[in-house]
Amino acid sequence: MISDGASAERDYPLALLNNNEIGVIEKILGSGGFCEVSAVCWIKLNPQHDPPLVSTPLKNTRERFGKMFHGYTEIYHSHGNIGHSADIKDGQSLASSSQKPPPRVALKKVKTTLMKDRHQIGTRDLLLEASVLRKCSHPNIISIYAVGYDDKVEDEEEKEEYFDSSMFPQRINFIMIDQLNCTLRKKISEWKANKGVKWMKSKKTLGYLWFERMMVIKQIADAIEYLHSKGFVHRDVTPDNIGFADDNFVKLFDFGLVKNIRRNNDTITDHGSLGDCNDQVFDLTSNTGTLRYMSPEVALGMPYGLKTDIYSFAVVIYEILKMSKFCRRIIEPSMFTRMVIKGDFRPTLDNSIPPRMQDLLRRMWSSDISVRPSSKQVAESMEELFSEGDEHLLPTGQNVSIDTFESFDLEPPSRCNIKQVICPMRVFHKVESNRQ
Repeated sequence: MISDGASAERDYPLALLNNNEIGVIEKILGSGGFCEVSAVCWIKLNPQHDPPLVSTPLKNTRERFGKMFHGYTEIYHSHGNIGHSADIKDGQSLASSSQKPPPRVALKKVKTTLMKDRHQIGTRDLLLEASVLRKCSHPNIISIYAVGYDDKVEDEEEKEEYFDSSMFPQRINFIMIDQLNCTLRKKISEWKANKGVKWMKSKKTLGYLWFERMMVIKQIADAIEYLHSKGFVHRDVTPDNIGFADDNFVKLFDFGLVKNIRRNNDTITDHGSLGDCNDQVFDLTSNTGTLRYMSPEVALGMPYGLKTDIYSFAVVIYEILKMSKFCRRIIEPSMFTRMVIKGDFRPTLDNSIPPRMQDLLRRMWSSDISVRPSSKQVAESMEELFSEGDEHLLPTGQNVSIDTFESFDLEPPSRCNIKQVICPMRVFHKVESNRQ
């Protein structure tokens, strides 16, 4: 669910940095078609790169950025902890004990090896991602802290474009974002491996591992609901674009394909109420995203809207709960299109998934968008599951009793909010009662 404080947008431009003010490690954390991500190991602002006096807002953001990341180098670089964020504890940092340590960050940069036309596409996508993330502030959506350029721009008139008085420059080639520890894809592999370990085969432990996965689904639902409330459709919700940060909160990322449908006037139909864009569809680019997670309307070149993310999310939920790839035996794209996209084939859901989750999944991955729930309805359904206890939350035959939660220093999931707690076995989430 969207919290009151989660919807606040930044009322100032992003900090503008020069590539010489940031150092990254050589190891690439992640790589896509146009960009690659590296861990930031040092940050040192140089007054020489401050924007002209006419760009006071941009200069102020650099000062704000400098204060926020004060001591970053000493905390994350001098101890040789680059890339090992789980080893850093607040009390071990060199920063003042009264100051919150800066977030661990990474640099997402357009690949320099790309041909000119592809480099332009990558730059455009990066600018789009920056424009979207600047408007988002939610614990389950990756945060952006700065945008930047390199020293290849020599011409002074061209350089002025970087110091435009708008929220951020029109041409950038890197952004600074949260550094993530792993993707959901990797986490699913870990869950699958841990399920087979002998000491984890007790009903109590297996039930708790199930609860962990359900909490991840809930956080993704909250992120998508928030994104849709802003009028954005992600268009590439997959386990590869969902990760886990230092605080073990789920983070939705990779916003290069995001579309703001509230700015699109090409409405085809509207089955929703006035002011409700959940069932609106638009003439948007087809075949956008990853085929296995792509909704039928996107794959077939039909008009689509927000509910394309709901279909993709359903596939992700299935993979989280079953710890297996959606329709994994259908490998050939042509066969997948014929059977799943056109033929409406879906995996059989059994008792390993709670009945109410089965019903939710069937509605979410329906080819009929009018059957699919909105992101708000999905988030509300997850909230209800956690508030109603074990009967609807867990598969048939599994149970997480009050004693189980107490043994992990947890409270039962009744009318709860997520709060992190570290368990000796794994990272779980503490639930805190809202009752007064």
